Amino acid sequence: MTPDGWELKKGDTLFKLGGGHAPRDIEFDDSGDTLFLKVDDFNAPSNQNGITSSNLRFFADDQSITVRIYDPGTLVFPKRGAAIFKNRVQALTRPATVDSNLMCLAATNVDAKFFRHHLLFCGIHEIADTSSVPQINNKHLYPRAFVVPPIAEQRKIAAVLGSVDEAIGATRAVIEQTRRVKQGLLQQLLTRGIGHTRFKQTEIGEIPEAWEVVTTGHICRSIVPGRNKPKVFDGNIPWITIPDISGLYIGSSKKCLAVTREEIKRANGKTIPAGTVVMTCVGKFGISTIAECEVVINQQLHGFVCGDRIDPLFLCFVLQTKEREMLSMAGQTTIPYLNRGKCESIAVPLPRLDEQKAIAGKVRSVVNAEIESQKLLDLAFAVKRGLMQDLLTGRVRVGV
Repeated sequence: MTPDGWELKKGDTLFKLGGGHAPRDIEFDDSGDTLFLKVDDFNAPSNQNGITSSNLRFFADDQSITVRIYDPGTLVFPKRGAAIFKNRVQALTRPATVDSNLMCLAATNVDAKFFRHHLLFCGIHEIADTSSVPQINNKHLYPRAFVVPPIAEQRKIAAVLGSVDEAIGATRAVIEQTRRVKQGLLQQLLTRGIGHTRFKQTEIGEIPEAWEVVTTGHICRSIVPGRNKPKVFDGNIPWITIPDISGLYIGSSKKCLAVTREEIKRANGKTIPAGTVVMTCVGKFGISTIAECEVVINQQLHGFVCGDRIDPLFLCFVLQTKEREMLSMAGQTTIPYLNRGKCESIAVPLPRLDEQKAIAGKVRSVVNAEIESQKLLDLAFAVKRGLMQDLLTGRVRVGV
């Protein structure tokens, strides 16, 4: 049912669409005044609330370049491939052109800021053709009917949702800064320690003279998960995969998947005891957490049961700094992979246990601040989802 005063309008009466260009059409210059956007640029922290930067640039007044340049305010989103499912729509804040995997939308008879929220609410993945290779083209958008309120109400809705976006952006900036502080603190503490004045060169770089360098296999017992995935998830032992890892500790699956001991036995699986350090060993390295209860992990994870010489939280933090080292050690396959032997050969610094705990405590205080900021971010997203549901359906009307 169309809200009172709102209208159904086809896309071709609301906006104009435009495509992109192949990089070979452009001569790039790092000091250029015009952005050349690619899908990867959407990942930049600076582009989470409007496109402000890109990895590639060029000069717009170069007469040899004949590409279409889009004005600030133009909406940009992926037009093909898996990136469509991330449902990302951003507005340009400066002149730009785009590559052929992106689409541009210039609002002509609708408020651009309102329509960005409207597209996000609809979901570009819901508009696109996803039967084979996901793609979204003019034929999907121009004939589609969109329900839009009067322009004054559009602008009011955009202002309300925009204020939430600003809060989200500010919180993201705090999280990003906290992560930088954490990385700097880890670098300082894992190379200089606490209160040391004498240092030595080792295979992992300069560390305090009193420290050792050991391998994970020397100070931990490895647990390698079984190859078979459980088929029945009706138990109470959490089944953990990489997407479940989002904090220092883990005790449940985000999808609430859990297995029985009988199912673990049937699948030739293994349980991971509480306190085990769990790290990724396939694909993306440098992700680690600690099991806060007995869990079962899949083949993309590796468990370290710490001995009495190393603190689990200290090891967890050390492993988070080892991404590059692990990548260089990984087998050269389509997806990087560390087998048991390589997982056990990761070199780590080893201070005295009391210093390990002190270092881990200092880093944890920063991580706790990041966790609190993440909770605020999650809350802001929940608020925005609720507002979009109310305002973009006309269930709640804003005063104009």
